[in-house]
Amino acid sequence: MFFVKNIRIGFRRHPLFENLSFAELKPGTMATIIGPNGAGKSTLLRTIAGLHPMLSAAGSANKSGKAHPEQPPIITLGEIAIENLSLQQRVKHIGFVPQVLPQASSLSPYEVIFSSIKSVQPDLNREEADQRIEPVFRKLEMDSLAFEPMHTLSGGQRQIVSVAQILVRRPQLLLLDEPTSALDLRWQLKVFEALQDQVKSTGAVCLMVMHDLNLALRVSDYLIALSAGHLLAEGAPVEVITPAIIRQIYGVIGRIETCSQGRPWVIADETV
Repeated sequence: MFFVKNIRIGFRRHPLFENLSFAELKPGTMATIIGPNGAGKSTLLRTIAGLHPMLSAAGSANKSGKAHPEQPPIITLGEIAIENLSLQQRVKHIGFVPQVLPQASSLSPYEVIFSSIKSVQPDLNREEADQRIEPVFRKLEMDSLAFEPMHTLSGGQRQIVSVAQILVRRPQLLLLDEPTSALDLRWQLKVFEALQDQVKSTGAVCLMVMHDLNLALRVSDYLIALSAGHLLAEGAPVEVITPAIIRQIYGVIGRIETCSQGRPWVIADETV
């Protein structure tokens, strides 16, 4: 279970969200955040991961005009109060994949991923680490790239390495910021199949940021729509992605059609 309530995020002179809350995400949930550029989606993920400070409560006025404090922020993962953990403590429970691709270094994907898992679970020996790494490499078809220098890999291949890092670690919460932006269609589906398999089998929660609405409809159990500093809508994907929401968030006139396999499909007709 993952739960966010009353968090205030953004920058000291430019808060993005005041008292942001969304519904509890149950174990095994694939959830996606959608919203326009600059809405604060990436900042939200970074705040949950502990890489961006949460703003202190500003307080507000009641009906009598007297100021009173806001409700305390809550970020819980199971029984763990994430908001009270240090960054070092959070990485034991949270895996974060940023938009920035892994560095094009002389290290191999195997070395990068082995170092990643050892940094979080130093008690694992080489054999135990390999037992984590090898099935992920097979699932993502990375065997042929395992010992190639990272600087010889394409941007898409390095993005797959970044996803593999958190799959190998098996965190309880996966935070992914546009995890397939550098991938072609086949590899997009391959990565999401691997994420879905792990989330369902381990009972983890996956929270992603995505701009591709059709991909979000395909892979998500739950959608969170953010716009203009507030939560605009949340719920089942087909309930959230509607012509009205598309127009309000993106300024686009669009429609939702059904393909021959019964899947909803977004068609953007024109800008407003």
